[in-house]
Amino acid sequence: MVCQTQKIDSNIVGLRFAEEECIGELPQTGVVWNPLEPNSYADFGGEVTTVARNPINPSRQRQKGVVVDLDASGGFNQDLTHANAQQLMQGFLFADFREKGTDTPADYVIDAASGDLTVTVTGNFATIESTTLDFTTLGLTPGEWIFVGGDTTAQQFANEENNGFKRVRSITENALVIDKSEVAMVADAGTGKTIRLYLGRVLKNESDPSLIKRRTYQLERTLGSLDGLDPPQSEYLVGAVPSELVINVAQASIVTADYSFVAVDAEQRTQAQGLKTGTRPALVSDDAFNSTSDLARIRLALAGTAEEAPDPLFGFATEMTITINNTLSANKALGKLGAFDVTAGNLIVSGTLSVYFSDIRAVQAVRNNADITLDMAFVKDNKGIVIDMPLIALGDGRPTVELDQPIMLPLTADAAAGAKIDPALNHTILFTFFDQLPDLAA
Repeated sequence: MVCQTQKIDSNIVGLRFAEEECIGELPQTGVVWNPLEPNSYADFGGEVTTVARNPINPSRQRQKGVVVDLDASGGFNQDLTHANAQQLMQGFLFADFREKGTDTPADYVIDAASGDLTVTVTGNFATIESTTLDFTTLGLTPGEWIFVGGDTTAQQFANEENNGFKRVRSITENALVIDKSEVAMVADAGTGKTIRLYLGRVLKNESDPSLIKRRTYQLERTLGSLDGLDPPQSEYLVGAVPSELVINVAQASIVTADYSFVAVDAEQRTQAQGLKTGTRPALVSDDAFNSTSDLARIRLALAGTAEEAPDPLFGFATEMTITINNTLSANKALGKLGAFDVTAGNLIVSGTLSVYFSDIRAVQAVRNNADITLDMAFVKDNKGIVIDMPLIALGDGRPTVELDQPIMLPLTADAAAGAKIDPALNHTILFTFFDQLPDLAA
């Protein structure tokens, strides 16, 4: 006897996504439903609008109405890991990864010849130079981050300040100009050293319209079965366009991300209908980044000062969010239930910070509408992510003073294209994903 199921528990709910070929249409073959790890869901599915008939009549009763519209959307929250941070990020930034070479491990770790890399300092920027290595062949992008130095002293510059995370400002055949560093780099001949360089996979919002690429997805949420057997019941968001991504960094907590989508339709499938066709790989779990031991760097400083390591505007922060919003709107039409497409507006990147007040320059920077730059780096298990915004404007900035408490400074950040700082930095936000990093990075 098979007992009838009277309820479905949330613990058995699963979530996957597949990339569409055209909006609302999966590829004919080779569909892959990639697993996700949601902690919670925002509204998920289709919200139906009905209109009742309300004629004037002696019975004083309304008549049954009809379905006239459907709004499909959904979202979820999940912990941020090195792997899942890359799964949907191309969709939210409307761009492709800028990979190195053939995207094999050897393309991302460069061992220079003995004594070949040197550091020179001209003005306030440092330059890493080589007599044999052609940096233009490495697939580097202005504004991306690299990591300098391996785990042995032979793979590191003798001067500690020359190792670590560095932002590349410009690339020429035998020179990399560095414009961001933890501390200012110093001249170094690199004598007897085989310096190791770690490169990353770059993703940024593209300024060239030919490189802007919209991706659409179908999100599959399984809802258990009535008899405990496969396949489960399921529901789908169809033609789902990435709408808003919020990265949450709170004190003494796991870093999380909120994902939301605007879709053209929502579908439901019974057990008899089964799941949509495609392969469903098993979930490969990855440790999540946390804000205590995995935050390797966070720096809010003046931009455009021709200083490689300007003084930070604060020492410590208690919480931070970064929001990427594609300002989507669904396109409706006569004769169509739901939407037939989705329009994307301007990309809006913003953030909020709560920092310990220590320097009045942070308040002055808000008042003076100063050019500010913000970056942060996470490192865990020899992998990492660097998030960089080359140009932001700060808002709020009113110190919060409470009895027996440190003075706090709430800030808002509105990012803009960095071309004002340098034409080569004509992006609003850039991610560098490192698949390999030395122990030194932590």
